[in-house]
Amino acid sequence: MKLYRFFTCLILLSMSVAFILTVSAQASEESDLDDLHLRFATKHGELTFVNKEGKLDVNAVEAKLDGKSILSSINQKDGWGVSLVIMIPDSHANPYQRTTKTKPPTRPLKIDRIVVAEGRSIDCVNQFIILDFTGEKPFVSERFGYNPEGKSCLHFVRAKWGKKESYIYLNGPDKFVYYTGGRVIGPLE
Repeated sequence: MKLYRFFTCLILLSMSVAFILTVSAQASEESDLDDLHLRFATKHGELTFVNKEGKLDVNAVEAKLDGKSILSSINQKDGWGVSLVIMIPDSHANPYQRTTKTKPPTRPLKIDRIVVAEGRSIDCVNQFIILDFTGEKPFVSERFGYNPEGKSCLHFVRAKWGKKESYIYLNGPDKFVYYTGGRVIGPLE
């Protein structure tokens, strides 16, 4: 009888340990996935997207380069008076230009440029900004996207990155040209 209790306790203990290891592995994997699109390496340092408390967040209010704010949506509101957040558009639509194309990609991703969305949610983006790290200093573009009253919802479709000029495609026929380290022109027809 004592032997039966011993094995029962041993089995329960091993099942508990296995459960704890599984849960911690899942939490670690989820954290890695969050980091994948909230933390990037650039030649100027680490780019992170953080909330008001300074923690990584998909609905960020600041983009920081090595801890210094380079873009902020704090106190920014859309045409309806809703506070804005900074987000990364769908990664399948190529919002960033990777420095190296390794498979599997290294973490954090090494990027040269990235299109950042600003809006109340990823479903309703009011404007876009390009963060460019190809020059001697980081460059933050002007906000763009045809949205004169801040009441329309724009959607990022894709970016075609070039050395001197890049093309940013938004929903509908909207196409913008970004001149490296300079202006964003558009919408073009």
